[in-house]
Amino acid sequence: MVVLVFFLTILFADDTNLFFTHKDPVYLYHLINEELEKIAVWLATNKLSLNLDKTKFICFQSKQKRISAINGVVINNKSIEQVKENVFLGIVLDENLAWKSHVSHEMN
Repeated sequence: MVVLVFFLTILFADDTNLFFTHKDPVYLYHLINEELEKIAVWLATNKLSLNLDKTKFICFQSKQKRISAINGVVINNKSIEQVKENVFLGIVLDENLAWKSHVSHEMN
């Protein structure tokens, strides 16, 4: 059995974004938390800290295929807040990858 996992890191200035994808949401959350454990160890080893107040996660999904709530995303035994929309390089992305949030934000 082949398990396809996609993991991408995007760095821009002092922002780091991690992108994960997998068909099985349970496995996906497990994978995310495993990788965050590794990141926490790396940060501690390098005497760096993560601002958890600015750390969020969003689960992109279609309106037709909603993902039921699963165990949260955690780093250093602290939950990361899940949001329905977030700003990425000046673009407001919502969980459905629709433009409504971005257009509404631009009009304000």
